[in-house]
Amino acid sequence: MISQKTKNMILNLASKKGHIIYGQRAINKQLPMHLKRTTHDFDIYSSKPESAARELVKRLGKEFEVRKAKFGRTWRVKKDGETIVDYTQPGRKPKTKNILGVKYIDLSAVRRKIGKTLRDESASFRHDKGRPNKRDRRHIIKFTRKE
Repeated sequence: MISQKTKNMILNLASKKGHIIYGQRAINKQLPMHLKRTTHDFDIYSSKPESAARELVKRLGKEFEVRKAKFGRTWRVKKDGETIVDYTQPGRKPKTKNILGVKYIDLSAVRRKIGKTLRDESASFRHDKGRPNKRDRRHIIKFTRKE
């Protein structure tokens, strides 16, 4: 579990550097309380993921470490073997929404990404992770409709 102090430091750095938070934390931030799901890490887009991860570790302390992930553009910040933050270099800059000074990926971009992942046979390892989102897609669609 991530302490509140650590969460605040992560969000503060993301705000100052213009990083974009994506994944379940971004979805939770934009949906009502009864639709939120638990998540244990942060997923953050950064143009320079390795240096962003190293800067965060420098601020957090010696018990944290930086590791390169299996995928080339991702770096992880870990504490006691548990991933705290995934920094990834985005392929292209996604549509964002600024909430309390922090950039979050917009729900419309999330909706497209979930649909694309679930249609892609080569991404079958992500289907179980995305399946609950597919069930919740109607709620995401509801909150992204332009009125």
